Amino acid sequence: MERKLNRHELSLWKEVTKDDRKMKDYLTEEKIENKAESIKKKDKIRKNYEDVNETSSRKIKDKGLINKQKPQINKRMRTKFERGLIRPEANLDLHGYNRIEAEKILEAFIKTCIYKEKRCILVVTGKKKSILGSKSVLRELVPKWLNENNYSSLVLAHSYATQKDGGDGARYILLRKKENNDE
Repeated sequence: MERKLNRHELSLWKEVTKDDRKMKDYLTEEKIENKAESIKKKDKIRKNYEDVNETSSRKIKDKGLINKQKPQINKRMRTKFERGLIRPEANLDLHGYNRIEAEKILEAFIKTCIYKEKRCILVVTGKKKSILGSKSVLRELVPKWLNENNYSSLVLAHSYATQKDGGDGARYILLRKKENNDE
């Protein structure tokens, strides 16, 4: 049950907070317009990724560019990969996306990178620090997605990034090579 402040308490509170500054102002029309523009930009980026996903996945399926063999990575390569010695050639930041959008964008990004013959990528999921430790919905879901069957033909290995690339809030993903059937 909430208790209302009496006049003495209210006057005391006003006296204590009279010199305080507001950290965030109320939303003005200009800020609302800026927010709308940023949402439009995000929608445009999502649409571009969806378009790229459709074209690249069609090309990959049509040409049979993905290896169908069981993923193989030797111990030396895995060690280099997990220590961050194989530098990422492309980055994807999933901040601000919900789980459905993030999964679509991640799949499109991976297929695009394979088509462009990139081997190592960095996916930033972010993390929320709490009393219980670092937690984030995407931080927990991305490894599960990468271990699923539809990614097994695309991803060779994945692990948490080193501290310089984002630590627990990011993942390195080592992609498979595309098969060159045109030769």
